[in-house]
Amino acid sequence: MKNLFSSWSYTQSGSSRDLRIDFLRGMVMAALIVGHIEIFSWFNYLTWERIGVVSGAEGFVIFAGVVMGFLYRRKIQQAGLAESSMLMIERAFKLYRVNIFVIASIALLALIPFIDVTGATTFTDRGTGTVYPLYPKAGTDLHIVIARILLLKSGPHEVQILGLYFVLFLFAPLAFYLLEKGHLRLLSGLSIVLYMKNWAFPAMPTDAQFEYGFPVLTWQLIFVHGIIFGYYKQEISNWFTGNRKIVGLVIAYSLFIAFMLFSLNNPHPFMPPSSKLTWIAPDTFNHIYFLYFQKNTLGILRLVNYVVVLTVLFHILTMFWRPINKALGWFFITFGQASLYVFILHVYVLLFIYNIPVFHGLTASYTSGNIWLNTLGHTLAMAMLWTAAHYKIGEKWIPS
Repeated sequence: MKNLFSSWSYTQSGSSRDLRIDFLRGMVMAALIVGHIEIFSWFNYLTWERIGVVSGAEGFVIFAGVVMGFLYRRKIQQAGLAESSMLMIERAFKLYRVNIFVIASIALLALIPFIDVTGATTFTDRGTGTVYPLYPKAGTDLHIVIARILLLKSGPHEVQILGLYFVLFLFAPLAFYLLEKGHLRLLSGLSIVLYMKNWAFPAMPTDAQFEYGFPVLTWQLIFVHGIIFGYYKQEISNWFTGNRKIVGLVIAYSLFIAFMLFSLNNPHPFMPPSSKLTWIAPDTFNHIYFLYFQKNTLGILRLVNYVVVLTVLFHILTMFWRPINKALGWFFITFGQASLYVFILHVYVLLFIYNIPVFHGLTASYTSGNIWLNTLGHTLAMAMLWTAAHYKIGEKWIPS
């Protein structure tokens, strides 16, 4: 049996890539796509905070930091901090240009009468039913529209996180400077202080639209600590062995089960009653959720939950890599290795799905429509994005 498990486990190849991280990034991207295409399908039973109070957005930011920390440590060793910092800043402005293109292209699509872009130009609070416009109203002076686009004050809510990326990448050289100088505790401490400050006294220093969902002073915490993990990935792996590993995994799996049971008590109005536990009264659950699990403010227990989920999933992939990779690697690794590319394209695929008559109208309510038809819609969207990523369509212009 021991030999069987050994033959299933992950072994690092000569490549600098860790395919387990690519696989997890792909899972995060799939969950994000299902969440953004607001039709209720069988996939929602897996992605709507079912295995814990987590979503795709946090993982998207965490893994961006992890991959950046791992790759740029090598680049700094080869090319130096100054040159590597310029690459980070160039990457930031590339993301800014892509973001501007997406925002402007959706605005132009809105001018075509037979294309419905409301899925990208408005945001609906499903709890209250309130609809918020994300672009200036018709008749607004052109110079105001342009200014709002350039300042990231307008745009589809599905890609707002690109604005966060732009700001985070601009300041990433500072994080690497501190790491290169050996100031790990200072970097981590500053990041935690900013997070706590924004929890106690919320602020939006950029005044950009993305800060309503992803306040930069809050979300920098998981990006910066993602960088730290990626930078020290090998050292952490070497430390996390023996009794430390056993104790850590016992704690992680125990908390994983506890968080999952807690999340299954969510009185989510769009989830069928048969899929929910009722061990915790709805008012009690909502009170705990508001205090410790909020998404936009990154509640402290939500952060712990995400670390636990990633630890457990990473361990499962490590132990059972060969069968899991054989069954699902072709899909999730393709998504994971082109996660930014897939993320950029998904807003257009989302509009495509919404404009197919058989799906149009299903977005009015998560639970409306035929669940099998809705599942087909989600599957079609992911198939289109996987095909584009696999065949690298337009990769010359779209960053990955």
